[in-house]
Amino acid sequence: MDDFEKYKTLEDYKEAVDSALAIVEKHFLEENPEQIDEALRLYSEDVEWHAPARNLIYRGKQEIRKMYMALFYAAEGLELTQMERFATPSRVVDDSLVTFRIANDDIQNCPYPVGTYVKMRLIHIFHVENGLITRESGYECWTIDESKA
Repeated sequence: MDDFEKYKTLEDYKEAVDSALAIVEKHFLEENPEQIDEALRLYSEDVEWHAPARNLIYRGKQEIRKMYMALFYAAEGLELTQMERFATPSRVVDDSLVTFRIANDDIQNCPYPVGTYVKMRLIHIFHVENGLITRESGYECWTIDESKA
């Protein structure tokens, strides 16, 4: 948790919050096949990426890169709509709605078969330390997109 006493002024605290938000914003902008290596530079060397609903933990940039590359091609027509984002200096919470079609079986522990149209509420919690993401947890609420079924 954040120690408010380590910030000398409210402005210092706000600056730290803005920095954490900017790191996560940059991560989302670079989270695509063409820029994934830039996105990975925002992670610490010992980063962990968690997906509790699918009982998965990826450790290290290379494991995470492999997962992302598979996901990019398995989630056909992926659209992400940000609902809300807020932060403290060391945590960023992002609430988004994601839609896509499962194009292949490369999504590990996927709860639906290939061909399913998915509507997912996705809550990310990013842990940020020293200007880097040290942990990313994606809380996935998977449902079938009835509007496309």
